[in-house]
Amino acid sequence: MQAARRLYVYAMAGITLAVIAFGLMTLIEVAISASGLLERPFDGGISNSRERLSLAVAMLGVGVPVWAIHWWWVQRGLAPGKPNRDAEHGSAIRAGFLSLVLLVSLLAWVSAASTLVWSLIWIAAGGESTFFYVDQVGATSTAAVGFIVWLYHGSVRRGDLGDWPVSGAAAWLPRLYLYGVSLAGLVIALTSLQSSVSSVLVPEFDEGYARQAAIQGSVSFAAWAVVWAAHWRYATRLAGSAGWRGVEEQTSRMRLGAFIATIVVAAGFSISAISELAQGVLAPMLGDVPYDRDVTFQLVIRPLASAIPWTVVWWLHVRWLRDEPAAAGPLRALHQVRLVNHGQAAIALAFGATGLGWVLGLAIDIAFGGTRRSDQFGIPWTFELARWLPMAVAGLAVWAWHWSRVLARHRSDPDGEAASTIRRAFLYLTLGVGVVVGLASATLILYRLVGSILGAQLSGNAVSELSTPLGAAMMAAVALAYHGRLLRADTARGPVTARAESAERLAELTAAAELTIELTEGVTVTEVRRPLDLVGPEGADLDAAIMAAGAALPPGIRLVPREP
Repeated sequence: MQAARRLYVYAMAGITLAVIAFGLMTLIEVAISASGLLERPFDGGISNSRERLSLAVAMLGVGVPVWAIHWWWVQRGLAPGKPNRDAEHGSAIRAGFLSLVLLVSLLAWVSAASTLVWSLIWIAAGGESTFFYVDQVGATSTAAVGFIVWLYHGSVRRGDLGDWPVSGAAAWLPRLYLYGVSLAGLVIALTSLQSSVSSVLVPEFDEGYARQAAIQGSVSFAAWAVVWAAHWRYATRLAGSAGWRGVEEQTSRMRLGAFIATIVVAAGFSISAISELAQGVLAPMLGDVPYDRDVTFQLVIRPLASAIPWTVVWWLHVRWLRDEPAAAGPLRALHQVRLVNHGQAAIALAFGATGLGWVLGLAIDIAFGGTRRSDQFGIPWTFELARWLPMAVAGLAVWAWHWSRVLARHRSDPDGEAASTIRRAFLYLTLGVGVVVGLASATLILYRLVGSILGAQLSGNAVSELSTPLGAAMMAAVALAYHGRLLRADTARGPVTARAESAERLAELTAAAELTIELTEGVTVTEVRRPLDLVGPEGADLDAAIMAAGAALPPGIRLVPREP
């Protein structure tokens, strides 16, 4: 009953909010056009302005009352004394609605504001509109309305979370918006920075286009860097705050996942950029390059503009994760280390195996008379080698570094590591990817072989067509053999006798810890008590770990000090 009511109310609030937003945008556009501050090409004159003004008034006249009624209905459920106040406050539908509105409005106003700013800078610098068409009036109205909608709903959601604790989807949906926007803003900002730097140092086409691209990239970088910094700072301040929000944020899986996702993405961009940078340096040393000197220089500048910031981001997030307040808990710290090592090992293995597979394919092609050596497409094989060899070296080097940490922990605690869900997920993921790559490669190889046997008219050189799939299949086979052996060894650990002894010991502890407690006269309850010892490294804050563990326990279960 309540869920159906919420779906209706929030759906109507969302629809009417969109009507109001479009009405306000149209009204602002008409006002700006009438003031003459900005000109809109193909505006249509006074007649069109009157028509748009009529449309804006109609949309606002209908949308505002309907939205106000439904939003008042929504907010009334949060008033003190309402019987369903707690349910409304912790509703997943409310959290999803507010998070969606925040996301859409943020994307709208940041993109529109960036477009408006860089177009104004371009015109102020004396640039002509030859290379672009920007509706500055529309961008202004979109930025203004989007910012108002975002700011209002952000304050509403902040007020919700500041009242009292929420759980479930009402807690993780706002975090998904917060950390998702942070990661997306970071990626857009750094890719824009790369575009701006390369446009300045290595212009493409003519000078005017290069200046426009540099201004556009710089403004986009600044805008999305501010978005990332603001959201990440807000999340970090929450994690360091006192009260329930600080504890929840510190132990949040979403926050930990955001760290790991950022680290993995930064590692991937860094490895890719470093391999491209090495190609630009190595290719002229190995032989001819298929481009002129200016483009060869560009092959160094572009990846360098990407490698430096992404490597810094990679290092910073690894360091910040290590300094997280929740990392003082031994179990949490161990999970973080496992996720960091396995996550970076996974992305590095993907790049390393891909690069090595191409190098093996290239070697097979050259050894067995393929056509890559003949530069049939105008690209020498040395240039291809310079592309994939650095990727193989960089990827496998990063993988070896992190995998050595994994192996060291496995040697010190084989049972604990073998039972780790993170390790098991990594092994199954690697096996799954290896099987998919192996199947795809085997399909291409079989297709070529069967076609040759049947006398089908197949284009291209047979060796060259088979060399890359063979290299990929070889790498997939190595990955499957190695990680399959590890998975088999992990699952084989813990003999039946040891498990039986552990079960018997656990049963003894459980039976010995059953206590009958008399609450009031004639009313008794039986509690089961299991003694536990919390162990951590020297300097670890075990009290904080106990508090975090106690907060995560289900109702009726608690931690109590051991009797002397």
